Amino acid sequence: MKTILLGERIAYLMELQGTNQKQVCKALHIQPSTFSCYLSGKRQPSYDILIQIAAYFGTSCDYLLGYSPTVTPSPQQLSDKESALVDTYRVLDEEGREIMLEEVRLVCKHYKKDRSDT
Repeated sequence: MKTILLGERIAYLMELQGTNQKQVCKALHIQPSTFSCYLSGKRQPSYDILIQIAAYFGTSCDYLLGYSPTVTPSPQQLSDKESALVDTYRVLDEEGREIMLEEVRLVCKHYKKDRSDT
């Protein structure tokens, strides 16, 4: 595992959420110098801090550590409807997953078109 990957992923999540180091440090009670070391890869957080960082950004430790290629919401943050969609997707074979994704893309495209007409 590359230690810089953790810092890159945290920086990416900060950008996505529009937060800065000062806000994260304040929320997690981490010294800015320590957090800066996490971002640069000079230092690794403890398990407890890693869990806090994941919870703060609403993702999994697996994502932060590079074991998951995409930002994965933690299970407790999914609504019942979101969980149902994920569960449905997971039981499908590869062809079914591709069909489901294409259908979702079509719905999103249609929805965006309808929203722009108003």
